[in-house]
Amino acid sequence: MYLPNELPNARVLITVKTYPLPSRSYTELVCTAGLLNGEKWIRMYPIPFRFLQDQQKYPKYSWIELNLTRKKDDFRPESYSPKLGVDEPIKVFEQIGTANEWAARKSYTLKEVFTSMNELIALAKDPSQRKSLATLKPSRIVDFVIEEDEREWKLTWQHQLSQLNLFEKPQQGRQTLIKKLPYKFSYRFFSEGDKEPRKMMIEDWEIGALFWNCLYRTDGDEQAALKLVKQKYLEEFSQRDLYFFVSTTKQFHNVAPNPFVIVGVYYPPKTSQTPSMLETSEISDLAHQKPESFLEQRSAKPLKVFLCHSSNDKAKVRELYWQLVNESYDVWFDEEKLIPGQDWDLEIRKAVRASDIVVICLSQNSIMKAGYIQKEIKFALDIADEQPEGSIFLIPARLEECDVPSRLNRYQWVNIFDTTGYKKLKGALVVKEQELKNT
Repeated sequence: MYLPNELPNARVLITVKTYPLPSRSYTELVCTAGLLNGEKWIRMYPIPFRFLQDQQKYPKYSWIELNLTRKKDDFRPESYSPKLGVDEPIKVFEQIGTANEWAARKSYTLKEVFTSMNELIALAKDPSQRKSLATLKPSRIVDFVIEEDEREWKLTWQHQLSQLNLFEKPQQGRQTLIKKLPYKFSYRFFSEGDKEPRKMMIEDWEIGALFWNCLYRTDGDEQAALKLVKQKYLEEFSQRDLYFFVSTTKQFHNVAPNPFVIVGVYYPPKTSQTPSMLETSEISDLAHQKPESFLEQRSAKPLKVFLCHSSNDKAKVRELYWQLVNESYDVWFDEEKLIPGQDWDLEIRKAVRASDIVVICLSQNSIMKAGYIQKEIKFALDIADEQPEGSIFLIPARLEECDVPSRLNRYQWVNIFDTTGYKKLKGALVVKEQELKNT
């Protein structure tokens, strides 16, 4: 058993508070989670946080004490409810500060850190584990995604909320329903072993509060507010030692391929040894690397790589694209870079000319196919002729066994389909980086 069914006087370090959502069973659902005695993850609901008395409202990273009982209608082992439901008294104690680079907080929050989402998902799906709360260290952040959402709660929810008196306590004789966020926020990121980035929604109360605060500061200009939110979560947080607190939802735990969402973003300052997740490649297991591998450490400015390919080879080229992106290269792949309305021929020409390396992806199909890829190759060859003698610029990359066109014969090709193919390609990119450093 993960924890006893009854937890009298449970002492919990609060690390998670999600944005309030309407609930059929409760006035509203706020996922409050933390570490029992600073050690084991525990989820507590329902706790009507917005309606608690001031002395019972707890900030994140504060200790609280209350009586808990296992939720019988929730199969997730970390799920508990207050003994007396919404009437359970909550004692609030000291908050752990951020002194000494968050040392005190780290001593609790980083006791168990996962680096692989695949491992976490396997534990969640394992009937003997059903793990649903964890700390995850992403290997690299790719993007921060903002998507428009419905601006009002569903009418059925609004009616339900009014029936359940789900209104904030009146402050000036006026009752207001908690605002619905009109946008969804997500991270796209890699974890250990991922071939393509994952997209996971952020449901932290903190990001909702930040949006409303930024909207107020920008006099209601939503685009300006969103720009500030993205600046915070992408640019600023990527310069810190970023972790995610992740949780499954009860509804999707057993059915979704990835049942996890981000319920908290944890961002202590970096130490001098912590690599940036946005501008440098993730350097893992340094103690086990050969000395020469340190020569592959990346420059501050990522190498620009253009992927020339036939449309019929999209699947294989997409896999290569994400491998390179995961290594922090700045890769131009039409599927990801072109946006609606652009003159694609012009954009491709601009991208080829701006690239440090052009990788021409070859297959039986591409070498026999007439069309735009032949035009791309010709243009890349023209640019290659402008490069300094001996400089690496154009790399033919065979995706499968095929002939190399005669006009590319003077360039040494690489067999991407071989087990060592990608390693050889990366070696050429490292040489190019060194070349650019020395110029």
